This record gives sequence, C-alpha cells and structure tokens, in this order.
Amino acid sequence: MRRRPREPREIELKPLTPADGEAIIEQFRQRYRKEFEPDQRAALLAKTDAGTPLYLLAALEELRTLGTYEEIGQHIAELPPTTAELFAWILERLENDDGFRDASRRQVGRELVPRFASLLGASRYGLSQRELADLLDPGDRQGNVAALLYLLRPYLMRRDELLDFYHGQFRAAAKDVLLKTGAQSQAAHAQLAGYFRRQADPAGDGSWEGVSPRGLSELPFHQVSAGLWDRVRRDFGDVRFLQANCVVGMSYGLLADFDFAPNVWQSNGQAIPLAVVVRRSQSSTASSVRSVASIWSRACSWFAKRWLLANQKEKAR
Repeated sequence: MRRRPREPREIELKPLTPADGEAIIEQFRQRYRKEFEPDQRAALLAKTDAGTPLYLLAALEELRTLGTYEEIGQHIAELPPTTAELFAWILERLENDDGFRDASRRQVGRELVPRFASLLGASRYGLSQRELADLLDPGDRQGNVAALLYLLRPYLMRRDELLDFYHGQFRAAAKDVLLKTGAQSQAAHAQLAGYFRRQADPAGDGSWEGVSPRGLSELPFHQVSAGLWDRVRRDFGDVRFLQANCVVGMSYGLLADFDFAPNVWQSNGQAIPLAVVVRRSQSSTASSVRSVASIWSRACSWFAKRWLLANQKEKAR
C-alpha cells in the first residue's frame, strides 16, 4: 500500500480506555437486560486483553446466559485473561456441555467439539452445515451439530452456504489447540480430502461422475495439505479427473491447483505427451478436449521447466 502514488493515511487503533470498556458493558447490559455490579465490571475490565473490543464482547457473550450474582462473579474469575486463551476456553466449555448426547444418551461433547473445530480450522474457506453434519454425524439425528452451530453463532460467519470462524483469532486458537502438530493437521486434511473425493467420485472408480464442483475444487488442496502425494500424482495424471474439472468450468481453478502443488512432480521429470491426452479424450465433447489439451499443454511446459531446473541444481552439486 505504501508504494501507491498516493500514500494512504494510517490510523493507529489504541486500546480501549476504561470509559470505552464501561460504555461497551453498559450497551450490552441494556441490550440483554443484564445487571453487572461495579466490582464485577472492575474485575472484567482488569483482564489483560480487556482493552480490545473482541475480548470484551466475547467475554460478555459468555456471561450473558448467567443469572445470579454468584454465578456471574465466579464466571468472571474463571475467564482467561487473553483473547486466544478465552477462545480455547470456550471450546473446552462446550466439550463439557451436558446437552451433547448420542442416541444412547452418552455424552459426546468431548468428541464432537474438537472434531468440529479441527475440521473447520483445516478448511480452506469454511464448510456448509450439511458438510459438517456429514463429517461429524451423518444425518445429525440427535441435532448435536445444529445445536453446536447455534451455540457458536456469535463466533461464526456465513459466506453463502459456507460457515467459517468470524475471527481469525478463534481459528488460530482452534489450530493451536487441535492442529498444533503436523500429524494432527494432516489427519484433518486427510478426512476432508476423503469426504470431498466421495462427493466428486461417488463410485470410487476414478470415473468422477459426481458432478461436484466443490468436491473437485477442494480435493487437491486437502490432498496436498495432507501430504497424500501419491494420490495427487495419480489424480493430476488422470485425464478423466482433468476432464471432470473442465466439464464443470473449472479449468482455471485446476491450473491454480498445479501451482499449489509444487512438490508433486519434483521426483517425476516425465510429462504425459499431449497426444495421449487428446486420444484418451475422444469420447468427450470437442470443447472439453480443447480444455484438457490446454491444461496439459501448460502443465507439461511447467513440468519441463521444473525438471530442467532440478537437473541444473544436480549438476551444480
């Protein structure tokens, strides 16, 4: 931004003053008809991150459902002092929520909430409610997924059908707690890759007859993120996969996927001849063949450049 001809004006956002914090608490109190005693307000405003609106509003949201003076006072004392810790604490509280039970009345919050947070944290642009239900509890017969989404509604945002964390710090907190190791992150991405693969290729035979643009678009990202290199090589080398992308109008998205997977072809300097691709695509429409051919023409060029670069590095050693 500073390189623009007209330098932008920077405005530094300073922490909330005590008066600002009091105003936010008062507006919240009036909106939800809650009472906070002076000592409770002081205890809340004494928290380390109480100078940020995000922390203060998230803390007030947690206090909103409590009624008695003792409950509110105890809850304020239990609240973590920082925003990241507060979001992690909210997830832990939901894990212990007695309302999440399966058909046998067994409490399932400790399984449901971490899986929900890890999958949403690993998602690229969020997940739809249907996708979350399919992944967490197909059919959601007990309504646990719907109930969890309702309880988390202040912290989620909607992009068309997709739900995602509204605040980056909530996503970061979920990742720090549930995706902090490479193995945890890869496991979440692998589960999402398996789900989107079933959407795009329901028969599981590589025919890619699911006609699922979302499944096709999300699959490469999650396979690469999960380190499933053999599957990525196989899919990117399958003309039917390329054709399926072209049929649903995702040629350019597929080219972006090639750029996203820079390590896939490092150990394979051979590019499939374009003639083979065209010959295998004779059963498809002419426009689809041209799209596949265009993709492979550019992809083969990309592979060749990487192969030459790798050879040059090897000779330099």
